[in-house]
Amino acid sequence: MRWVLAALIGASFGAALAQDQPPGQLDAACAAACAARGNDGEYCGHVCWVPDAEVAARSYPVDWDCYTTCRERGGRPRDCMPVCRKR
Repeated sequence: MRWVLAALIGASFGAALAQDQPPGQLDAACAAACAARGNDGEYCGHVCWVPDAEVAARSYPVDWDCYTTCRERGGRPRDCMPVCRKR
């Protein structure tokens, strides 16, 4: 029964967060690591939100292969975006 309650809370948190964020998805591994460090769930949701590449590419020219590699190596979005900006 507890897992059902946890799933409902998680789903509602994800839905609420998705309404506040631009299109994209939450990086679950990043969010779990962020929460494990004792950070607030809302903070982790914002820090670990990965924007939809197609939408973001229209407003911010990014080399998405570079960005993906940077994130896979443990880089944070705010660090990877400027490094991987197309020139």
